[in-house]
Amino acid sequence: MLLVDPSSECSNPVKVDKLHHRHKRSGYLNCNGEGDKNNDNNKKTKIVHREVERQRRQEMATLYSTLRSLVPHEYLKGKRSISDHMNEAANYVKHQQTKIKELVEERDKLQKMSNSTSDTKKECSSFPNFVNVQASFAGVEIIISSGSRDRGLALSWLLVVLVEEGLSVASCISTKANEITFHTIQAEVINPDDFDLCGLQHKLINLSHSPVPKYLMNHRDYIDLSLAYSRSHP
Repeated sequence: MLLVDPSSECSNPVKVDKLHHRHKRSGYLNCNGEGDKNNDNNKKTKIVHREVERQRRQEMATLYSTLRSLVPHEYLKGKRSISDHMNEAANYVKHQQTKIKELVEERDKLQKMSNSTSDTKKECSSFPNFVNVQASFAGVEIIISSGSRDRGLALSWLLVVLVEEGLSVASCISTKANEITFHTIQAEVINPDDFDLCGLQHKLINLSHSPVPKYLMNHRDYIDLSLAYSRSHP
């Protein structure tokens, strides 16, 4: 036999039902709140994923547009798909690499040729002066060769010396071949009795390797001949 305390809430059936309903509703609210939180988290994750994917697609579109602008139109003509454009871009890069390699080889070849030409010019510029004096129908023919570029004044100096040696210069012709300048001078002997052909050749050889004497620098004939030679050989 059960004894029920009249003061106890469980002794009242109405109160028992209310308590049971209250506990059930409380459990339902707890479960429903956790579900809402999970749904919010899923929504946030999807939003972030969509934003990342959107940015990735936008960056890829920008890179693809830049790539297309760098590839010549003839490579992409008739090609519509992205894969075809990528293949043609790769072909263009390979073609450019081959072309650059050929240009580098051509540059190296030209540099070698340039160095060889410079060496040849140096050899020619250091070519020893040559002087030859011989009798001619008009009187004396003098041939002078030099590899130096600044022999214009030296030639004027030699012309003045010829005048001082009793020669009348009739003509002077200059030619150039392989960086070597040849001067051919025709002169008449004013006093044949006092003229020494071999002595003149030795003197001109010595003069061609010597600096211009100071007394000749102010010589009127030297100045006139130097100016005339400079004007005729710019």
